[in-house]
Amino acid sequence: MNKLTQILAIYLTFLFTANVEASMRCSSGKFASENDKTFEVLVKCGKPNQRENFGLVTIDGDRVNLERWTYAPKKGKFIKYLEFHNGILKEISTGPRVE
Repeated sequence: MNKLTQILAIYLTFLFTANVEASMRCSSGKFASENDKTFEVLVKCGKPNQRENFGLVTIDGDRVNLERWTYAPKKGKFIKYLEFHNGILKEISTGPRVE
């Protein structure tokens, strides 16, 4: 493998792994992605199993309305946590597998 091919392979691997948590496949087959609005996520994924509103909190020096949604899919899949700041999806994280 020549050097250019190696660099391209490393770049593509990084690009793919960097975006793994940046989106979530919904049961509808659509994807919810970081920077989506709450309304967009509701349309794509439906109502979450749990919705927590923490109110105004300080994150990185900014006051934001923090909301956390939990999607618990069917058995064998991983729980997904979506964190919204002022109605914008900022982080998608993975929880334990549903048993």
